Amino acid sequence: MLSAHLQNDVRAFVGAAFAAVDGAQFDDLPRALKAAQLPGRSLFLGQGGFEAQRIGPWLVRAEGEAAIGRLFEMLGDRPAAVFWSCSLGEDALYAHLRRLNGVVVPLPTAAAQARRDRAEREAEEYAETEADYADALVLFRHYDPRALSEVLTCLDADQIARLLGPADCLLAPDADGGEPLCVQASPWPHAAPTGALRLRREQMNAISALRLAKSRRKIELYLEKVAPAECARLGPALADQVRYADDTARRFGARSEYAVGLWAYLLITSRLDITKMWQVERVMTMDDPSTPDQRIEMLFDARVDAMRRDVKW
Repeated sequence: MLSAHLQNDVRAFVGAAFAAVDGAQFDDLPRALKAAQLPGRSLFLGQGGFEAQRIGPWLVRAEGEAAIGRLFEMLGDRPAAVFWSCSLGEDALYAHLRRLNGVVVPLPTAAAQARRDRAEREAEEYAETEADYADALVLFRHYDPRALSEVLTCLDADQIARLLGPADCLLAPDADGGEPLCVQASPWPHAAPTGALRLRREQMNAISALRLAKSRRKIELYLEKVAPAECARLGPALADQVRYADDTARRFGARSEYAVGLWAYLLITSRLDITKMWQVERVMTMDDPSTPDQRIEMLFDARVDAMRRDVKW
């Protein structure tokens, strides 16, 4: 179950408690809501077909101790909801959250992304300019506490006012098991900017850096579990090795955290620097339909097989 602290804070809301629930974390959220006797409506209503609505966000109303208890029982230990208090009522919050589904962010143009990818592959420096970016409306997973917590680290007062809209406060479970995240409306009048929530380029860069740090830390924890002797030998240098693994794997075109983790395992358990082995480079640059992530998995499987046969790399 989610933390008792979070549950107590939600129970302290004045009036009904509302939850924006991430349907993607359930096998069938509408059915789960029906079983829990909780009213809910899709925040994607009219946007895509039924399947998009089923796995998308839902606004759920829980009024009273019993209903809040059923809500938390349905959620279990999933980080699948952000909780809202809104004295203006459900309709005002629903309309606000529907508008919050999109956020405007600066994204690299196709030409700029191609130049950046080429520089990354060739290990060259890439200097950004304002002309490399254009505003784009993208999905904002405000109903996923993990995504929301990253955005909250960089918002200014105007953006927080825009995020809250008519709500009095929002609460979200902390992804790392700490205190719940709480954002309250300012006690003094503060007019929220109109239009979509907008993030600036430096804010996007800060979010990207935070995600990268979290990803690399997860890879460190994975390595400590599957290769404890090698990690102990490396000591504090493990973080440097993970950074090197991340950089070199992505230079070969790796996209997933999973693939980077396998690549890091290959690096720290091999006698040689595999990034400089011609055999490895030949595999990673093969002209075939496989993706770089799949090629890393192939190398990992070969490495595991060699270890079983006591063949040294």
